[in-house]
Amino acid sequence: MVIKEVSYSVYYIPIETGAELTEKINQAYREKYGESPYVPPMMTQ
Repeated sequence: MVIKEVSYSVYYIPIETGAELTEKINQAYREKYGESPYVPPMMTQ
């Protein structure tokens, strides 16, 4: 068996965040997970 090693080049682009984006993310967590006890730790303040 031959396993070929694969290498990837990855880079990240910083984005500007603000209260509006944070609230959209929090709302998506609320919609997806509902009343789960795991939601509050996922929320950003």
